[in-house]
Amino acid sequence: MNESHWLLPLLELQEAEMRLARLRTRIAEAPKRRKDLQERLLLPREQILLKTREELRHAEIALNTANMDADQGRAARVKYLNDSSKVKDVQAYNALLSEAAACDARISTAETSALENMDKIDALKAAESEAKSSLKSAIAQVETGNIEIKDALVAATAALKDEESHCAQLRSKITPEILEHYQALRQGKDAQRPVVVPLEGENCGGCHLKVTSGDLQQARRGAVDSCCSNCGMILYIPH
Repeated sequence: MNESHWLLPLLELQEAEMRLARLRTRIAEAPKRRKDLQERLLLPREQILLKTREELRHAEIALNTANMDADQGRAARVKYLNDSSKVKDVQAYNALLSEAAACDARISTAETSALENMDKIDALKAAESEAKSSLKSAIAQVETGNIEIKDALVAATAALKDEESHCAQLRSKITPEILEHYQALRQGKDAQRPVVVPLEGENCGGCHLKVTSGDLQQARRGAVDSCCSNCGMILYIPH
């Protein structure tokens, strides 16, 4: 068959079907894009906030423990000092004073720990506030992103219907035998890559290998069965 009767309609169909494939891919990827927004923007910030709150909880527990330990040390110190004022035995008196001194050390350690944890709590509360603000900003970004994805999905779905209708019209203009041959080549191949390819000098535009002299002659005659012996693609000579 002469090239003018099959090449241009087939190339037009191929371009339309590749656009159709891209639209289908775009529609299929919408859930993944939504998930990516969650994983990229929300999850890291949620994890930072949870970690900060957990560290804050531990610091508050440590502060309470230190305050309790200091209070117990003070109470014990008062008791030892009171008891020391009542004893007559020097050895017992010195032992009670030694216990009171140990309580002083215990109180000092507990108060130091309490101050450290108070500073840590202040820093963690500031970090918590920053993490909450960051998460709020991420939530807004995700909401905006989801709206954009939804709008793009609506547009792609409408374009898909139009393209499907266009492809059906183009197929009706191509003879059944050529269409069958073309669709057979399409089976199992990447829908976004062409199967009707130009000759690049003496090389196939699909596999880029040198074609046989017979394939070259067929392409020059504009025959629809001018296929590359290496990859099976339909060959034509570009003008």
